[in-house]
Amino acid sequence: MIEVEKKCLATASFLNFLNKHAEKLGERVCEDIYFDFADLRLITNDIWLRKRNGRYELKFPMTVEGKKSDVYEEIEDEAQILAKLDLKDFDCLMQLVTLITKRQKFQIDDFHIDIDAITSPKTDFSYNMMEVELMVESAEQYEIAQRRILEFMREHSLKEQVVNGKVFEYFRLYRRDIFKSLKTNPHYAHRTIE
Repeated sequence: MIEVEKKCLATASFLNFLNKHAEKLGERVCEDIYFDFADLRLITNDIWLRKRNGRYELKFPMTVEGKKSDVYEEIEDEAQILAKLDLKDFDCLMQLVTLITKRQKFQIDDFHIDIDAITSPKTDFSYNMMEVELMVESAEQYEIAQRRILEFMREHSLKEQVVNGKVFEYFRLYRRDIFKSLKTNPHYAHRTIE
């Protein structure tokens, strides 16, 4: 499956709408530890390796024309992740950041909406954001999914704007060296804010 998502900021009226009209899929807490090589070869290529609640996950970008949403293929099998990264184990990687996400999950039709409140241990980092997602079978379905997400956002008066992902926002505030290198990176220049 391919995840097509758009990050945005929730409004009070949309949160009210969700609580009244959406199917509540529950709440969960995720501890995400993000990893990379010392030369940052993964994140500088928009590849994200994390250990979520003890299980490794790899997200890597799909190439799609007219990309306005984030489109990733996800691998959750550890052996497949190691093979994809050409590694024998994860010991050679460094930890970039640990983030704790309290996530509320909702569904409206086939739209998945995640409301996240993010913190990081041993810091005062606090960040709130929302993702509107659709899952598709193939890259050919991307344009339709992207258009549907943007229409959904307009229908609910959610502003189409650049919203930093949680790792970017952490880097912006606490790891300016990494943030500056990613901000000028062609993979991210169009989707990061200062």
